[in-house]
Amino acid sequence: MVESAENQAAWQRIAPLEDYNLVVEQYLLGALCWGDRATDVQCVFGSQHDTFKEDVAVAQRFTHLIASAKSDLHYMRLLAQRVRNHFPADFEIARRLFGDQ
Repeated sequence: MVESAENQAAWQRIAPLEDYNLVVEQYLLGALCWGDRATDVQCVFGSQHDTFKEDVAVAQRFTHLIASAKSDLHYMRLLAQRVRNHFPADFEIARRLFGDQ
């Protein structure tokens, strides 16, 4: 959808947009979910406040770094530690696939 030639004119109309990822991941997904044909859409968290509670995130098996935090080594190490502590089997799979980077 993003790279399709049919959609390039639309992308040009909204340029310069610094983060197309937000449009694709959040707005367009929301538009599809809450459109006329949606059947059952639910949020991962009960409230925005819950997104800051580690125990709630762990219970939902949710790990995600936002925006530039994905390329920040400090946050990557914190995320790796969290996955190692809370999801050891998943951590071992990632370690086997990608090593101890």
